[in-house]
Amino acid sequence: MSNHQAVIQIVDVLQTPRISSRINENGSITISDYSFEPLLIGITLNLRPRVSADRQWISMEIDATVDAEVDDNAGEVFAPDNAGGRVLLATKAGAASRKVRTFARIPDRTPIIIGGLAAANRENLKAVYRLLVNCLVLDHYSVQRIMKFRRELLIVLTPYVLAEDNIGIRSNSAENNHLITGVAEDSGMVNK
Repeated sequence: MSNHQAVIQIVDVLQTPRISSRINENGSITISDYSFEPLLIGITLNLRPRVSADRQWISMEIDATVDAEVDDNAGEVFAPDNAGGRVLLATKAGAASRKVRTFARIPDRTPIIIGGLAAANRENLKAVYRLLVNCLVLDHYSVQRIMKFRRELLIVLTPYVLAEDNIGIRSNSAENNHLITGVAEDSGMVNK
C-alpha cells in the first residue's frame, strides 16, 4: 500500500538474566534484584513504499537492522571479596546491532539489493591438558585456538505495483498483462 509502513521482523527473543547484587555489612553478597530482559536477535526490515502517479516507479524508504548476541561486549560487574579476590555481582549479555538506512527509487518489478550488514565474530577457545603417567602430573600443555568468522547479509527486494481492480498481481505493461493474470486465473486466485 502506497505510503503505509510495513514491518517485517524475523527474530528470536532470548531472555537474558539481569542480576543485581550488593555487599552487606558482614561483607557477604546478597542478591538484591533478579529479572529477565528480552533480547531480540534477528532481522527487522521497515519499508515505506510510495508509488508514482504513473504507477511505473516505486520510491522506498528502507530501514534494515540486524541484531546479534555477541560475547565480546557482554557486561560483568565484580566486587572484591575478603580473600583479596573478586566475586561476580552481575552479568549482562552482549549484543551488537548493524543498521542500513537508505532511500531508493526503482522501476516497478525491479530487484534491489541491500548490503552492508557485515558482521565479524571472534571465538577464543583455550584448553589445558595435563600429561599423566602413573597418576603423576608430569606437565601441562595448553592449546589456544582463535577462530574468526565473517558474515554478510544481503537482502533482495522486488517491489510490485498491484493492479487497482483487485484481480491480482498484474504488470503495468500491456504485453505482460496476459502472462501474470493468466497464471492467477489458472491457479484459482481470481474470483470469476
